[in-house]
Amino acid sequence: MEMQLIPYESVRKIEGTRILVLAPHPDDEVFGCAGAIMRHAAAGDSVRVAVVTDGDYRADEALRAALGAARRQESRDAAAILGYGKPDFWGLPDRGVHYGEPLVQRIREAIVSCDADLVYAPSIHEIHPDHRALGMAAVEAVRRRGASTRLAMYEVGVAMLRPNVLLDISELAQDKQRAMACFHSQLKEQAYDQHIGALNCFRTYTLGPQISAAEAYFLSPGDTLHEQLQALYAPEYRRPQESAPFSLSTDTPLVSVLIRSMDRALLREALDSLALQTYASIEVVVVNARREEHRPLGACCGRFPLRIVGSGAPLNRSAAANFAMDNARGEYLIFLDDDDWLAPSHISLLVAALQGEPQRPVAYSGVELRGADRERLDLEPFNARFDAGRLRSGNYIPINALMFSRKLVEQGLRFDEGLETYEDWDFLLQLAQRTGFTHVDEISACYRVGGGSGVGPFSSEPSKQQARARVFEKWRHRWSGEQLDEMVTALSRTALEAIADGQAQLQSASDGNRLALAGLQEKLGAQERQVARVQGELEAARLDLEATRLHLEAARLDILSGRRTVAEMVAQQEQTQAQLEAQAAAHLAQHEEAAAQTAAQISEKDRQIHLKDALLHTVFHSTSWRVSAPVRQVGRLLRGAKESARQGLRRVLGIARWPRGAPALSQGFAGEVLIDPGKNAANPLVSVIMPVYNACRVDKTFFWKALKSIEAQTYKNVELVVVDDGSTDDSRALYDEFLRLHPGFKASYHTKANGGQSSARNFGVRVCNGDYVGFIDQDDEWYEDKLDKVVPWLANQEIDLLYTDADTVDGAGEVVYKSMHRTYCFGWPHPKSMIEDILFKDIIVMPGLMTIKKQKFESVGGFDENLSGYEDDDLFLRLFEVCKMFYLPIPTLRWRMYGDNYSFSHRMLRSRTYYWKKLLKNHTDNGTNVFRVRMISLRFFQEFLTQSMIQFNAGSELYRDSLASAREIVPYLP
Repeated sequence: MEMQLIPYESVRKIEGTRILVLAPHPDDEVFGCAGAIMRHAAAGDSVRVAVVTDGDYRADEALRAALGAARRQESRDAAAILGYGKPDFWGLPDRGVHYGEPLVQRIREAIVSCDADLVYAPSIHEIHPDHRALGMAAVEAVRRRGASTRLAMYEVGVAMLRPNVLLDISELAQDKQRAMACFHSQLKEQAYDQHIGALNCFRTYTLGPQISAAEAYFLSPGDTLHEQLQALYAPEYRRPQESAPFSLSTDTPLVSVLIRSMDRALLREALDSLALQTYASIEVVVVNARREEHRPLGACCGRFPLRIVGSGAPLNRSAAANFAMDNARGEYLIFLDDDDWLAPSHISLLVAALQGEPQRPVAYSGVELRGADRERLDLEPFNARFDAGRLRSGNYIPINALMFSRKLVEQGLRFDEGLETYEDWDFLLQLAQRTGFTHVDEISACYRVGGGSGVGPFSSEPSKQQARARVFEKWRHRWSGEQLDEMVTALSRTALEAIADGQAQLQSASDGNRLALAGLQEKLGAQERQVARVQGELEAARLDLEATRLHLEAARLDILSGRRTVAEMVAQQEQTQAQLEAQAAAHLAQHEEAAAQTAAQISEKDRQIHLKDALLHTVFHSTSWRVSAPVRQVGRLLRGAKESARQGLRRVLGIARWPRGAPALSQGFAGEVLIDPGKNAANPLVSVIMPVYNACRVDKTFFWKALKSIEAQTYKNVELVVVDDGSTDDSRALYDEFLRLHPGFKASYHTKANGGQSSARNFGVRVCNGDYVGFIDQDDEWYEDKLDKVVPWLANQEIDLLYTDADTVDGAGEVVYKSMHRTYCFGWPHPKSMIEDILFKDIIVMPGLMTIKKQKFESVGGFDENLSGYEDDDLFLRLFEVCKMFYLPIPTLRWRMYGDNYSFSHRMLRSRTYYWKKLLKNHTDNGTNVFRVRMISLRFFQEFLTQSMIQFNAGSELYRDSLASAREIVPYLP
């Protein structure tokens, strides 16, 4: 484990031949990386050192020039000892180094001028602001450079937490001390040389006694920085500057970044990407679109000010956008959804484009599509040039790609609050009515696919058609004939481009078949040459037979002379002749069979080529592909071609859709690859049962979030059945308020006398309509894509019950245990493969993790209503005995654990005793299976003792009852 955190081996030299060293002040290049510089100089590498500031901050105003000159000379003296030449001095003011586009560009120019393949820079975790700013700018410059350049961060004022390279400088330590001794102006203030010497000695901690001094570095290629940029920084770039949290430039226009927030966890990633923007003048405005109070975000986002604003009432996306624009102060505005993020150069690029084309107050760049976990998707980015006609036919510019002038808002530009979806597209159409857009041909933003809008790239076509129809209904009377003609022309152009792509794909396939045919013809020629050789061998055998005949004739004459008997000669010749004929016949048969197989393959390929040629002819001449043809036909053709290609690739690679036949018990932890099962064509109705009892007694927002997590499911064929188990608080009123704000939500509310959660769940199953049932407690939350992940597997009718992993959260919603099955082994093992895994331990499979065939649930009698605690273990056990189960090792539930502890109740105490006795009765062969008796009893004995200790420490008298129950179990223990 330790070796993953710090190296246990050193290197003699960091690879690189063209070296750029960046030092914030005169002396940092020596303190931080003198050993590395000496190694490069000794190897004859090209070394260029750039000292960024004068280092005169501590001097009085009148003495600064003299101090700066003295420190520069000290660096020159040290350079002579290190042997690399003379340093360059950039002359920036001490404590005047600011992370931003100007500094990044200057570093890039320095890298390009010396074609550096290795850049040394201070660590981004240094305490001095100049060190941090220079390190951050170097990271961004090297990231843009890509794989051709590597970055080595060194330490000066702070020991890096996790260096990945330790450089052995044992024999160079004295020379480094001599070089550090050159900095008289600094050493008289503090013994820096002793501190650095101690740090270099400390760095040998993991290297053994043979090494007496080492320097530490964090080494990373530029392309790795591109992929792991934010992971590298966290949490440094969230820390505000100590002296001046907001250092906004007054020389550049203020940009307001507007975020419509539902207080999702992903908001942190969006804010993190803003903290790294190289543009110097930004404000962040977060609109709380919820009814509830937004969690605190602080007053800053990196070096930029941040404000949370809200109306005190829930806002839809359009209303939240208008509210954000009303509260913005910037000259330019840009929207960022709370699950998307921007590259560090995004805002700088768009501001430059707007200033370069002042007659066009709107600019946008390219946007890359990423998955829910930021993974790259096999999808083309949004990066097309501006075409007003195409924009009218459908939106191809994500909202976070776009920046526009505040003047447009002052002219009356607003989001249409009557649109629930495609409100961003409608906003862009309003912009396009007023002005053209400037397109920046660079990918500088990321759009996370899979949100809850219902009209994303993976959303169903019917939902998108309905949403488009509402937009077209609004705009059809506002567009002129010329504008409609532009839209038709754009559609036709898009169709023609799709046709051209299809033709190219078909032509490529045809060319591939022709190449395959040429290969088979070559193979047939080789077979024919081989047959000719066999025929030559047969002719040689015939000549041998003729020679043998002549030999026999001679032998006959010899026999007449009495030297051999006729019988011996005839027998020998017949045997030889039979062997030769058999070998020749077998050889000829093999080659005739190979030739026949080759001819059949050629015939099949020839048939495929004719089919492809016919298809090409159809595509080139079909009138259905003319400009006026409906664009949806193009879509269907491309989707069909894509699906055929996918299935063909699966057949070629020998991959079948999983699962085939009965589902495997072991999934995810035994090394299996979970292949995407595809869509579930049956689209079954899933009923979600939520038992409720005084849901407002602790925090009513828990109940609201539980309702919202079902309403927001991206899989839409779902109904919620709320069963009120005799509540006496405002649970019903809160539910009614939620339904008023979500009128399309399919939900029902039922009231019954109090009987416990098991009773309420059973009641809900009886009145529900679904083919499958799932469960959620009043204070838990499903992830929005839970059913989208679960339902496709249910297409396999062999699966009776599917359960998943979970995350646990605290009362504030923060994750306590991420993937508690996989990461923390709760309820291990998963999946359950034998009944002892369920009898001998708490299985940690809450009802909220299960999706069950309703018929199977009813066949085992549902939950045991005598249990209010352990009812989930009991149900799972009974289903395990009659069902085929499948485990999906991904978290789909946020299981909330907080102070309202159910362990402090007599009902839970009775349930624990009841369940222990039930297991002994039903699963120990009437007590004859002594091993099971003892192991089951040991489980509950430990649980009673644990709960007794918790209750005693909390001052609850229940600890006495828990101890009494533990004593009852003692006779059954091992």
